[in-house]
Amino acid sequence: YHNFISQAPKEAGGYYLTMGFIPGNPVFMVSFCYGDDCDQHISKLSSIPGCVPGLLPGNCQQNNTDTYYNLVNALAPSAGGNQYTISTSVSADKALELIQTTTAWVLKPETIPMTKFCTQSSVLGGKMKELDVHGEETSISPAMRNADIQVTCVGTWADSATVEQRLQMVSDMDSWGESTIKPFGTGWVYWNEPQHNFPANDWKERYWGSMGNYNRLLRTKRRYDPFNAITCYHCIGWDF
Repeated sequence: YHNFISQAPKEAGGYYLTMGFIPGNPVFMVSFCYGDDCDQHISKLSSIPGCVPGLLPGNCQQNNTDTYYNLVNALAPSAGGNQYTISTSVSADKALELIQTTTAWVLKPETIPMTKFCTQSSVLGGKMKELDVHGEETSISPAMRNADIQVTCVGTWADSATVEQRLQMVSDMDSWGESTIKPFGTGWVYWNEPQHNFPANDWKERYWGSMGNYNRLLRTKRRYDPFNAITCYHCIGWDF
């Protein structure tokens, strides 16, 4: 995975997934390339050992899709459920240590009926690092622009889990995220896969990169939406 990412062009990326709910606890790597000149880059994957045909639909082969939506739908048509997530972004030099840390968490036995998995995705970095290098042109966090890899870990509780067990799972994941995962990161969390609770109440910095960036966006928010008519949980101006 690291060899592929280090040699991949700026238009390419991939996911490294550690699964705790499939017998044998295998890992998966999904790689992709955007554009018309991808064959030579995807062909490098043929040298990676360990592919097990038939373990998942469509694995050990190249699949072409016209849109990112079709790619996601092919990979995880039934994604979702009773889940809690935590995420962060990291630089490439911390990726290997983070894989080891998240794998240990996935394989750790739990007393709560739950399954776990983590994804390490190289969907950051590359060409994106060259865009808006000063973090002044868009609302995107500079910490995201400067990261290389986005990491998300997911806990899914079984239907048989009690309310107390579900709350305990969330609390345990919050604690693990703050004490173990957060120190790896550049300070940014993925908006679509964050933890709901931020024990340090630092959601402004975690989502938006810094208080300077948050306050810049807040000034724009107050100018165009002074009555906070358009809002959501932890959006800009959420705590008006």
